[in-house]
Amino acid sequence: MLDEAIKDRVLHLIDLVFTGKILSDAGWEVPNNLRQAASESLRNSRSGASGEAFHVPMDELLPLPSEIRNNPYELHEFLNSIFAAFTADAIKIFCVELASSPKPEVVRAITGFILHPEAGVAAAVASALASSAQARPAESVLIERLVRIRPWLPPERQSYVDTAIKTIRQNAGPPVKLAAPKLIKCLASVCDGSGTRSLYVSQRQGGAYQFATVMIKPAGIADAVVLSGMTKTDMDMMLRQLKSSALSIETDLAGIARMLALALGENAASGKLPPFKLVEVVESLGLGPLLPSGDTPADIISDLLKGIPPEETDPAAVARAHREIAESDFAEQWFEAGEAVEDLLYPVKGSQKRVTKLMKTYLEERRQFWARQCAISALALRGTGQANLSLSRQLALVGNDIASGMALDKIPLMQHVARQTVRSFEARL
Repeated sequence: MLDEAIKDRVLHLIDLVFTGKILSDAGWEVPNNLRQAASESLRNSRSGASGEAFHVPMDELLPLPSEIRNNPYELHEFLNSIFAAFTADAIKIFCVELASSPKPEVVRAITGFILHPEAGVAAAVASALASSAQARPAESVLIERLVRIRPWLPPERQSYVDTAIKTIRQNAGPPVKLAAPKLIKCLASVCDGSGTRSLYVSQRQGGAYQFATVMIKPAGIADAVVLSGMTKTDMDMMLRQLKSSALSIETDLAGIARMLALALGENAASGKLPPFKLVEVVESLGLGPLLPSGDTPADIISDLLKGIPPEETDPAAVARAHREIAESDFAEQWFEAGEAVEDLLYPVKGSQKRVTKLMKTYLEERRQFWARQCAISALALRGTGQANLSLSRQLALVGNDIASGMALDKIPLMQHVARQTVRSFEARL
């Protein structure tokens, strides 16, 4: 229906823009024909006999509430979802115009487009921010955020961000030091079967509370948000809901920083850039520069097992670790799912045959994934002190055997994952 409406030109510009926004907000891909139609419609509406180029119709956008208008991260999200309806060339024009805005909150929001999927958009934004800083003094926070974002970018983007930083520094205001909110509690959820995990940090800012959270998927950091202005009751209720909905481990800020660095390494490996709101999270936590870490599961585990007494890594200790981890709460939430698993299991008849099929084929290819599950969970547990240190070491020992190439049918945890996967599959038949 959408294809036909676009082809017949029955949709007005506002229809195209907000259709694109709805699709973008839902996490769906905006079709190229919609982007082309919206860009053409905007160009036609803005170009008259004089051939004047179109510009960002900010005055025609819906009036924004103050919590969006005054928050650069929320404003960036809003603009990004509006711009999703347009081609990259149109988005570049939008960003260049807005980068010269006299309103600092708009310039702060446009900075986030350095992380836009289209490299051309990011390059245009970096150049526009530098040009704007030559015309009027720039805020020092602009430099700080560009410096923070820079290591998260691929090398080709780092070069033009470096150029922008050098130019902006020549006409920037003095640094403004803001006190980070007081830390209350750090939590990390256990990886689910898809490899998705979340980090949570509760904080206090004056008489109010706030909550920072980051969602991490196998391709890296996928979402980040800071919820501020909460009451203590709101905070406590949110923590209870989180603990009841997913197995979570209490950790420390060093553990949060290490897991963020590892996740940024996953972003770099997958080519998916992290969201701009990650800057808000790391600023609120008072963290220094976060460099992407390319550590493998074996690297993480080696660090976790360093200095452990020999009696905790001997064959008896390893056998005990395998047995206890397979029976732990962690294992209850670990199984495989998805079309590939269903296509593999559906032709096979009988639960045990399905388990065997998984062990010999699919799980063998997922060895590094499950080793990383163990390594990341062990890393989170290490920051909780003596109480969970033993469990952390056990997870590291199991992950070490998975990563080392030990036969999967000799690893109780992998047998458990296979059985849980088959149970989940058969429950949906």
